[in-house]
Amino acid sequence: MNLLFPLLAVLIWSVNTIVSKLSAGSIDPAAISFYRWLLAAGAGDVDLHSRCRASGVIARRSWQISDAC
Repeated sequence: MNLLFPLLAVLIWSVNTIVSKLSAGSIDPAAISFYRWLLAAGAGDVDLHSRCRASGVIARRSWQISDAC
């Protein structure tokens, strides 16, 4: 399984390079950058949301306890 992560990173990087070179004439480079960051932020948001869901339950419980005091 640990071997798949570097291969996945290389695959994503190579597809990114190919798409950037093919679309450089039709899409503004700033737009390519914007969409790249938007995609990365969206993927990170999904991961962060799933990780923080369990922590949020704990935070809400402690918040209710502190309100009662």
